[in-house]
Amino acid sequence: MKLGSNPYQYRSAMSRGAMMVLCLFWTIPAAGIQSESKPRDYHAFQQALDSRDDTLVASVGESLFNELRRKYNADPNFLAFVSKLTAAEFLANQMQSQLATATESRIRAVAEMLSEKEPKTNKRSSLLVAPARQFYDSTKETFSKIIRTEGLAEVERSFLAEYYNFKLRVFASAIAQTGQALAIAEPGFKDTYDYVLVLPLLHASEKYPIKLSILPKWMQKAEQLKNFSDSCLLHFDNPFQAMTIEKAISQEQGKPFSEVEFYKSAAKKCGTGKVNVAVDCLKRAMKSVSADDTDAILGLELDVLQLWRDSGNYTLAAGQAKKIFESYPDRSEYAKAKMLYYHALAVDKADDTILTDIDEAIRDDRCRRYKPQLIYLKWVALRRKQDQQPRLAAVENELLKEYGHDPIVAPIMLARATDRLADQDYAGAREVLANLVETFPSTEAATAAKRILDKLKTVEK
Repeated sequence: MKLGSNPYQYRSAMSRGAMMVLCLFWTIPAAGIQSESKPRDYHAFQQALDSRDDTLVASVGESLFNELRRKYNADPNFLAFVSKLTAAEFLANQMQSQLATATESRIRAVAEMLSEKEPKTNKRSSLLVAPARQFYDSTKETFSKIIRTEGLAEVERSFLAEYYNFKLRVFASAIAQTGQALAIAEPGFKDTYDYVLVLPLLHASEKYPIKLSILPKWMQKAEQLKNFSDSCLLHFDNPFQAMTIEKAISQEQGKPFSEVEFYKSAAKKCGTGKVNVAVDCLKRAMKSVSADDTDAILGLELDVLQLWRDSGNYTLAAGQAKKIFESYPDRSEYAKAKMLYYHALAVDKADDTILTDIDEAIRDDRCRRYKPQLIYLKWVALRRKQDQQPRLAAVENELLKEYGHDPIVAPIMLARATDRLADQDYAGAREVLANLVETFPSTEAATAAKRILDKLKTVEK
């Protein structure tokens, strides 16, 4: 089965009117009213829920739901709710179908391998299952809009909320069972939690944490919930919902929970492989810190800067560094942020931007600690310009005179040697290269110098 850009093409099978009501999001409060004010049947449904007898819940719930369908068969809001429930079931069936097909394909491939007299090595069938994230992304707009139910009685709205959540749990449980079957047939398949989360996440938001009660019962234990948290973070790029799950686990276990520490840990877990999510985690941590805790906020801002640097996003690193030194002009971290700003610009080859104001930073007494690095970065920018030879020579002389024993001048010595080679001054180049290797033997420039010296020996022979 080949997958298109949309893993479940079902719009053409639905009428335009049905799609219009389907695109509404149903937000009925889940809280019930006092049992004595409920009709007997609704009270029976609540008792079935409390007993956790899913068979009884399904029987009573379906009977009540069918009664409401007859009662409100012309009510557009109720029909929108029915369409939404139908869409959830359809989505669940699509995921189950693809998971089941992949399971059958894998079992068939294994059987064929076993039946072959000379099995081919590494013969494996590919798993033709759309990623859970694709199911989520292609339907989140459908499930995001509001359905109004003011025309229903309060007891009816309460019932529909509970019944809808129950049905979601039934769908999620079926997906979990199908995913487990695939995991048995294909041990490399580790994504069951991702598929189970699709429907719960479609009914959550930044205001409404994911409802753990609609997850399969056997997956509501701490160990499984941690897997769901990782899935929210690493598959769906949703650190907020990951946090709410971890927070619920801690509350259930009576343990303290810190949103700040969670988001910092989550950022490390994402790393540079998911740098945008990692940065999002750190920004959420900042919002969770007291506004008066400048040290903590500044530390997180520096962590964001380091993430952009480590991931090679130097344009964003420069922007973050600028934000830091402009926001904290009186902090000791100002100088480091300033230096890292010019370093990021140098990597991005933004030479004109560097040369615009780096002299001010070099003269800034707050940046005294990083003065050699700043002068060196100025040299890098000038070196790449074709019309700045006098300024370049002056900067080189300053660096070699003031910081001649600092490894920072090693690249400058190498550059001078290569310039002499270009002028065919081999003796002069050899002298500079030998001095570089002797003075700064552990630098990358010295390693390059050794290679050049070896080539010069070959040429001389």
